Amino acid sequence: MAAAEELPANLAAELLDAAREAFTQGMQVAALVSAVIAAVAAVITAVFLRDIRAESVDESAAGAHVPAGAAVETE
Repeated sequence: MAAAEELPANLAAELLDAAREAFTQGMQVAALVSAVIAAVAAVITAVFLRDIRAESVDESAAGAHVPAGAAVETE
């Protein structure tokens, strides 16, 4: 932008247009690369996590993992 101020009006307009176009193309490339990385990460996550089952917790076993020395309330 500062360089465009020192140029004649027609050259300044061309320089600013080129700078805007380069910025826009750079942002589009960055967004596309980010989208591809996110999609690949989602696929990898789905592949590695598809065989993992959620463990159910019984109410009787919920208190089984109390650390030693912890205060435990009794009724």
